[in-house]
Amino acid sequence: MGGVFSCHTPLMTRPGSGVVAPGGARGDRLAKAVDDGEHPPDVFLGRWRIVEVTGLTRGDLHWAYEPPNVTFDAHFDGSFSFGLVVGELDVRYGTRDGVESAEFTWDGADGVGVATGRGWAVLGDAPGTLEGAFFIHKGPEIQFLARRD
Repeated sequence: MGGVFSCHTPLMTRPGSGVVAPGGARGDRLAKAVDDGEHPPDVFLGRWRIVEVTGLTRGDLHWAYEPPNVTFDAHFDGSFSFGLVVGELDVRYGTRDGVESAEFTWDGADGVGVATGRGWAVLGDAPGTLEGAFFIHKGPEIQFLARRD
């Protein structure tokens, strides 16, 4: 399993994920947006209040360091907090099943120690909602529902 990963190594993508490797149409568009200083899609920007999370009771959800939320900033980053999990996001925007999406990696803490993972979010069926999931590295998948703050 040798080899060196570099930023010039083509990325593998999962079929149907909506994520296109650099050099693909969406990869070119994102690269151009970053180079031109454009901002991420406005539909995601801002703070979203997390109102439901799988596996957590309403009381557990509010044990957070701050009110449960996920926030997408204008520079392809953001933050989140729910229960005892808190972290920073590194976000990439694209489409997922034909819908605008935000896919991200994150790092932070889970109340016990350092935690990392990945996740995604799409606009929900109900107006003003966001649906998605956080995946904790070597841990559970946590689905969430959020409403625009």
